Amino acid sequence: MFQVVFPSGRKVVPALMVIDMQNGFVSKNGSYDKLGMNTSNYREIIPKLKELIDFCRTKDIPIFYTEAVKEASGIDVLTKIHNFLPKSRQERLKFPICIRGTWDGVTIDELKPGEHDPIVIKRRDSAFQDTELRVWLQSEGINLLVFT
Repeated sequence: MFQVVFPSGRKVVPALMVIDMQNGFVSKNGSYDKLGMNTSNYREIIPKLKELIDFCRTKDIPIFYTEAVKEASGIDVLTKIHNFLPKSRQERLKFPICIRGTWDGVTIDELKPGEHDPIVIKRRDSAFQDTELRVWLQSEGINLLVFT
């Protein structure tokens, strides 16, 4: 694993976080595209992001992926408990997006996680809330995150 040791003896162990680069958010015919949202800016970053991922792989820098998913039943949306989406976004979501186990919910092929890359399944906007990410980072001694 890649690490930097400063003269003070402090070790820095980095990891790359690839956040929600899923078909539903990025791809043509994904949920966001079907909702009429402009997803071209998401696709524009793919080549540079791929370069960064490839660089991290050559340096043995761990890469963590997040996938924001929902259940088809909508049980995890929690609209009966609180209203966490802006009204304008609620009105646009006529159908569930990024359903777990569907094409819409997985990372795009161009940035597909490697066999040993951890995938953090998110039920909320934060990769840290109600996920195993903190434990995984601690177990690897990672103390510097680069988010993409």
